Amino acid sequence: MALPISGIVLHGQNTSPNVAAGTSNQPISQDQAGSVIASEFFPRYAQLVLQGDVFATNFAAAALAAPSATATGAFFLFNPANSGKNLILLDSQVALTTWTLVTTTSVAIGIIPVANQTPTTTGAGAAISNTLVGSGNASVAKTYASGTLVGAPVLAMRVIADFLLATAVGASVLAIKDEIAGAIIIPPGSGIEIQGVSGTEADVTAIVGLTWAELPV
Repeated sequence: MALPISGIVLHGQNTSPNVAAGTSNQPISQDQAGSVIASEFFPRYAQLVLQGDVFATNFAAAALAAPSATATGAFFLFNPANSGKNLILLDSQVALTTWTLVTTTSVAIGIIPVANQTPTTTGAGAAISNTLVGSGNASVAKTYASGTLVGAPVLAMRVIADFLLATAVGASVLAIKDEIAGAIIIPPGSGIEIQGVSGTEADVTAIVGLTWAELPV
C-alpha cells in the first residue's frame, strides 16, 4: 500500500475550501497504485469557476456553413497572440433553430482548428461572460461572426453534434452538449471555428455555445 505524501498541494487544489493555496502538512490520499485520489468536495469545474478563470459565450443564431479556407463562418473563437493564456475548452452546446427539410435531412457539426493565424476584416461576435457571476475578470478571447482567413484547414478535429432532421417541424434531438473537458486547447495566436461538416449546412440555422477556462501559458 502506498504511503501518504505530505507537504504538497496540487496546483489549483486546497485541502479545504478555507485553506489558501501553498503548502500543507495534510497528507494526500493515494490508491494502491500510488495515484493521487481526486477529491469530489467541489463539483468538477467549481474550483476553476471560483478562481474566475472560466468563461462562456453563446453566438447568435446563424446559418451553418461548410468549412472554408478563406472565411471564419459565424462561430469563431480566437485567442490573441499576446494573450498570455491558453483557452482550455470545457464544453460546447449546439441547438438547431430552423432548417429546410427538402434539401437537408441530417447535419453534423464539428470543430475546425485554425492554427497560427489572426483573422482579418472581422465582424464582432457574441459577448463573453465570466461564469463566476459578478466577477470582474475579463476574458482574453475574442469571438467573431465573420472574418477572412488565408488557406485555413477545412477538416474537423472533433465532431460535437450530429442531427437527424426527422420532419419539417421536428428532429430527433434539437440540442446537443459535448463535454470536451480540456481535450482541446487553443494557444495564443490560434482559434477554432464551428462549422457544418456534412449535409447541406447552409440550410440549417443554429445557436452555438462554448465554455472554456483561461490559464497562463
